[in-house]
Amino acid sequence: MEKAVQILDSTLRDGAQGEGISFSIEDKLAIVQALDVLGIPFVEAGNPGSNPKDLEFFQRASQLPLQHTKLVAFGSTCRKGTSPEEDRNLSAILQADTDAVAIFGKCWDLHVTDILCTSLEENLRMIEDSCRFLTQKGKRVFFDAEHFFDGYAANAGYAVKALEAAARGGASCLVLCDTNGGTFPDVIGRVTREVGTRFPHTAVGIHTHNDRGMAVANSGGDREGYEGVFTHGGHYILVVSADETQACILDPALEPGKFDSPGRKGKVEVHEPFAYCDFSVLKKDCENRSPAYYLFARKR
Repeated sequence: MEKAVQILDSTLRDGAQGEGISFSIEDKLAIVQALDVLGIPFVEAGNPGSNPKDLEFFQRASQLPLQHTKLVAFGSTCRKGTSPEEDRNLSAILQADTDAVAIFGKCWDLHVTDILCTSLEENLRMIEDSCRFLTQKGKRVFFDAEHFFDGYAANAGYAVKALEAAARGGASCLVLCDTNGGTFPDVIGRVTREVGTRFPHTAVGIHTHNDRGMAVANSGGDREGYEGVFTHGGHYILVVSADETQACILDPALEPGKFDSPGRKGKVEVHEPFAYCDFSVLKKDCENRSPAYYLFARKR
């Protein structure tokens, strides 16, 4: 069976939390139209339950002649001790009137008991009931499994139970979130494959954060060949592609003049956002470093 990757862009929600970022409604409308031109299938466009401005945006965005993009309203599961029908946040999500919605729920048992201050069973009820409520309203539900990778490391059994609750409720996609932004790519890959095996009939995705510069690393890489990620001087670069002669590198720390210093000048050709270098340069640099620096090794 042919596999496909679909993108749910979170520029208008997660991106709005960046330092110095404050999108106006006009900004958000323009960004949605640009993403539509790029063919992005889903855009997580805001949280109408926590921001009245987002609800106005959804009302205006519904009038846009979008060709490819479906807007996604974002919010949380119902609160503890509350039914979905009584929950104001879920009511606001429905008011956004989008075909698809994304709701987040706790998957780390520590957060359930110490942050939500409720029982593990009640949290599973909140997840399942919320997903079922929205599904029965005709919504396509993306379940954002918050802090999933940390929760899986601490108590894999409970983290999986949270996913099972969402799937029972009708969630069409289980999105595994690296909310702390510090999980390494090998762990992301291993855990995602394990979850995919457990849920063969439900789509599985990942949502990576960049708190420690890992989002680029966790969104790509190929363990079967040269492509991969390695750490150099404390930050991470992604080798996008390579052959026997040249490597194409995506460097999050790329800045003007970075490769003009002595020892680097003439070795790297920059065409932003990529840098290209002869593979022999990369190979020589790697030979002088401990294998512990590297997350992916070249296939032998």
